[in-house]
Amino acid sequence: MNDDHPRRGSGEGTTRHDQPPLLVLKLLDLCLYGLTMAVVIICAATVVSFALGAGWGGSKYLLFVIGFLLFGIGSFGMRPKGAWKDDDDDDDGESRRVSSDDETRLQAFVQAIPPLRWYELDPDDRLSLAAKLFVGSLFVLGTSFVMETAFGVRI
Repeated sequence: MNDDHPRRGSGEGTTRHDQPPLLVLKLLDLCLYGLTMAVVIICAATVVSFALGAGWGGSKYLLFVIGFLLFGIGSFGMRPKGAWKDDDDDDDGESRRVSSDDETRLQAFVQAIPPLRWYELDPDDRLSLAAKLFVGSLFVLGTSFVMETAFGVRI
């Protein structure tokens, strides 16, 4: 019953043994962040496309381009650090790292979604932003694919 991540809600009457494993919380945070980001991008691309008069075809095209850009950014960010890089210089890595107190509005929103708001997931335990961008890009590209194959949207 020794759990490093106690529940957030104090008056919910549940015990600490209800806390899922850390890996489950990490994967849930990853999927919810990617899905939330994809929904925001899909809505924005649709509004921009219709505002410019391109309709659903323009929306699908925008989603394809944005999805591949996010895919590249996420892939580039997840690259491992080179073996030739000097690990003795830890101060530079700490100064570039976002502190635990700094949380984006999107991350705060994702933490407020019901499955995650019931559990405590420390910012240091979350997966990287690059991994979240990568998963979000897969959702965006998947939406573009479904628009073309299932709904017949062409450019």
